[in-house]
Amino acid sequence: MAGCDIDEDARQAVAIDPKPVLAGDRPRLIDEWQIEPAIWNHVRREVDRVAVPDSSY
Repeated sequence: MAGCDIDEDARQAVAIDPKPVLAGDRPRLIDEWQIEPAIWNHVRREVDRVAVPDSSY
């Protein structure tokens, strides 16, 4: 979500498809999540999906 606090296009991209934000090595740091709070539904589902003990985003 780099730049979502100042980049409207980035914010809209995350709102449309959050998968790129959740992709990659773990753990992930998602800062300024309050700018696009719907991302947390996707984070929660992804954490549940991988179901690895001690996994986190």
